[in-house]
Amino acid sequence: MPRVHLTEEETRRRVADAVVAYIADNGIGVVPDLPMERILVSADVSRASAYRIWPGRGAFTAFALAEAAAGNVIETLDAATALRLADEAVAARQDRLTAAAAFVAAAAAHELAVLLRSPRWRAFVGFQAVATATGEEPLRAALARADAQDAARLTAFYGVVGGAWGLRVQEDARVAVLADAARQLARGAVARILAGGDEVAATRGHADALAALVRGTFVEDPEGVFDRDRLEQGLTGG
Repeated sequence: MPRVHLTEEETRRRVADAVVAYIADNGIGVVPDLPMERILVSADVSRASAYRIWPGRGAFTAFALAEAAAGNVIETLDAATALRLADEAVAARQDRLTAAAAFVAAAAAHELAVLLRSPRWRAFVGFQAVATATGEEPLRAALARADAQDAARLTAFYGVVGGAWGLRVQEDARVAVLADAARQLARGAVARILAGGDEVAATRGHADALAALVRGTFVEDPEGVFDRDRLEQGLTGG
């Protein structure tokens, strides 16, 4: 059966999906050597169509790495799930700081499960290893951009958590430091599990570490209260 004619955009999308699936399942070497033909077969894209877009393996590998690098930008905690976890933490009738820490721990466990089952994130973990090991400037720059995106997202998230639970930052503590630690903990936990580590133990350790970081970063504002509406607005951007 002849192949259906694809636009360049459709070709790129098919190949991008096939690249992500391949790296997620097989990893990627420190010196990337991706099987271009195998990936094209998986994408059901002809060599002629592919070579019009990527004239050689170098161009194809650069495209593949860029797709893997973009994998850190996935939704891991929707507002509805976050609010459910917050309600459960508040229902335990703990003090506000403990409840906020419990919420963060539960959210972290949920996010880790999403990441582990996301081919795009597993592909990103592969890219992260290559970028860190090779030290090539374009790769390191792409990793730095991903780090900055994650740092900004997590800093905003912990700011929302602190505000919603009526907390204030302890003296000499910073939300940005908490966010950076959370980013590194998440990536480390995913990498350990993908390397064969115990998922349950790694998830529990990750969640407990984040809860401890929250307790070390915030204290209760004596005049503060838990504000669910503020949490929802902060999560949805409303």
